[in-house]
Amino acid sequence: MRYLIDQLGRDARLGVLMRGAYMRGQRLRLHDVRRGAPPSLARELRVLAGCGWHTARHACPQGLVMGAHSLGRVLATVRPR
Repeated sequence: MRYLIDQLGRDARLGVLMRGAYMRGQRLRLHDVRRGAPPSLARELRVLAGCGWHTARHACPQGLVMGAHSLGRVLATVRPR
């Protein structure tokens, strides 16, 4: 039982959450491209800027996770597979 509690604690760390969000952002961008409805680069950058603003304005660590997701989408836009 202690192992499970320790593992859950490690999985909830900010770096782990950001890495997962980044990967989900990249994959979601690829899904949008395949579906035929990808947002423009300008829109993706606007969302990334909004995540940065949210993080700074509210001192919110969730903004870092949202920013990692958005960064994954932006980089998938700039470097398509």
